[in-house]
Amino acid sequence: MITKELKQKIAAAMTECREMFGGSDGQYAVSLGINGSIYNRIKNGETEKLLTDARWISLARALNVQLVDDMPWETVQTPGYLFVTKQLEFCWQNSALAVLCDDTGRGKTYTAKKYARMHKHTVYVDCPQVKTRQQFIRFIAKSPGVGHTGRYGDVYEDLVFYLRTPPLLFLTKPATWTAERSRS
Repeated sequence: MITKELKQKIAAAMTECREMFGGSDGQYAVSLGINGSIYNRIKNGETEKLLTDARWISLARALNVQLVDDMPWETVQTPGYLFVTKQLEFCWQNSALAVLCDDTGRGKTYTAKKYARMHKHTVYVDCPQVKTRQQFIRFIAKSPGVGHTGRYGDVYEDLVFYLRTPPLLFLTKPATWTAERSRS
């Protein structure tokens, strides 16, 4: 069972991440996968009987909240961290596209996630969670709080419209999609 203290810790992380989210409270709630009225109640300090324990755990994972008080990770500004950060800054400032490739364990994903948490209009999308292009479009639309349910064509058009609002940076991890035929 999720304790009241842990729920409050997750709610505090929601508040902290909300400051870096560029959209409205409603869009932020959508990006978290919760109802806007539930988010407002949490924002106002209420935590009991609003969400299931499974949903609280999911939010903790999404917001990088530790379930137990372990030693927290300390970010060290290594040459690799500084290089990736500099590349991300360039992309954000210039609406540029870049692909960062390096050996496993160099900190690319960690740096990208941290960058997204610290900068407005920046979203980290973990692509391996999606298996088709349609799921990918819906997943991306959900991340900044754009409508992601309903007709695929509408979701796609809304997302394209939203993406024309610079500056916005999506940080993604590579994915492999199954073969998918387009349907007319």
